[in-house]
Amino acid sequence: MKYFLPVQAGDMSSAALYNLAMWQDAEMRGTLAWDRQVSDNLMPAKFRIARCVPVEISLTEAEHVLWQELETRTPEFLSLWHEIRENRFRRLI
Repeated sequence: MKYFLPVQAGDMSSAALYNLAMWQDAEMRGTLAWDRQVSDNLMPAKFRIARCVPVEISLTEAEHVLWQELETRTPEFLSLWHEIRENRFRRLI
C-alpha cells in the first residue's frame, strides 16, 4: 500500500488543478461537479451543511439509537443540501 503526503493549499495552483486529465472526461466532471465547486469555495462542504441539522442525542447513546437518529435527520439534511444546490437557501452556513 502506498502512502501519499497530503497536498497543501499552496502546492497546486487553480490552473494546474483545472488542467488535470480527470477534468477532461465529461462523466468525471459531472460526477465530481459538487466537489469541484467546494474546492473552488463556491459551495459549502457537506459536513458544513450537516452542522446546520440539529441533533439532540449524545454520541454515547447505543449504536442502534445513533443509526435511528441518522435515518430521522437524513431527509432534513438532503432537503437543505438541495436548497443550497438550487440557490434557494438564504441563511448563511
